[in-house]
Amino acid sequence: MPVIRPDPSLKRYTLPQLLKLRAENEGERVALREKDFGIWNEVTYAEYYANVRDFAHGLLELGYEPGEKFAVIAENIPEWVYAELAVQGLGGVSVGIYPSSVPAEVAYVMEYADVTMALVQDQEQADKLLEVKDELPRLRRIVYEDPRGMRGYD
Repeated sequence: MPVIRPDPSLKRYTLPQLLKLRAENEGERVALREKDFGIWNEVTYAEYYANVRDFAHGLLELGYEPGEKFAVIAENIPEWVYAELAVQGLGGVSVGIYPSSVPAEVAYVMEYADVTMALVQDQEQADKLLEVKDELPRLRRIVYEDPRGMRGYD
C-alpha cells in the first residue's frame, strides 16, 4: 500500500484557511454527510465554509475576542465542527465537553479553561450550564443549536 504524504506547502495554513481554499477550488464537492431521521444530508465544501464563516461572524457580533476560550457541549454534530473552526479562525481556543458530563464536571472544565462563551446542543445542555452559572463568572454567553424544547431564559 502506498504511503500518502501531505503536501509540505500546506504547512503554513490553519485548518480554517485550508477549508477556505477547498471551498474556493472544489466548492461543489461533498465535504460532510449527516444522517437525519434516516435520510443522508450532504454539505458541500462551499456550504461548510459558509457555515463556519457565518458562525464566526455571529461570535464577533456577540463580543467574542481572539484568545478567548469557547466551549462546545454537544453530540457529534456538524455544528460542533463549524464552531470549532470558527473559533480557530478567530484566534480562539475551543474546549470540547462531553454531553454526558454532569453539571459539576461541566463547571470544573469550564472554570479551569476560563471559558467565556459556549455552544450547547439543546435544552438539556443549556440547563446544565444554568445550574452552575454562579460558579462560572467568566461565562458571558450561551449559544444553542437546537431550539426544540427550549424554554424562555433570561
